[in-house]
Amino acid sequence: MTTVNVKLAILDDWQSIGAPYFTKAVPDARITTFSETLNPKNPADLEKLIERLEPFSIISTMRERTPFPAELLHKLLNLRLLLTTGM
Repeated sequence: MTTVNVKLAILDDWQSIGAPYFTKAVPDARITTFSETLNPKNPADLEKLIERLEPFSIISTMRERTPFPAELLHKLLNLRLLLTTGM
């Protein structure tokens, strides 16, 4: 049996409602929820966001509060899937 090492980040989930749904969909994933929004347009926040998200292979955004400019995406070397809930 193969062990899957999936790390999933849920961003901007200030109500903490996302994790139970992802637990059902991806039961082997290690899920971390972040309620504090960081704005990558602010250089200090960009660095914090890169550090925060670097370990995750899946990132789900909630409420579209965190933008993902190219500069951020290029730094997330482990990212395999970016899920959004809107446009």
